[in-house]
Amino acid sequence: MWANDTRNYRTNSQTETLIDWLTNHGLQLVNIPGVATFAAHSGRGLPSVIDLTFANRQAAQHLMPYNWTV
Repeated sequence: MWANDTRNYRTNSQTETLIDWLTNHGLQLVNIPGVATFAAHSGRGLPSVIDLTFANRQAAQHLMPYNWTV
């Protein structure tokens, strides 16, 4: 849903419902798409994006200049 390369991703009705709800409430993703928020501790797994931060426009504009991280 928030990947840089969406060619191999499919959405379902629950995903579309979530996107619609976020949009209708004026929320936007604060994370930088594609930047990992979780590093595997075992050394076997790859970093992944499991933490997403959403904010309204005013809050997001305040957070972005400070390189918001999760």
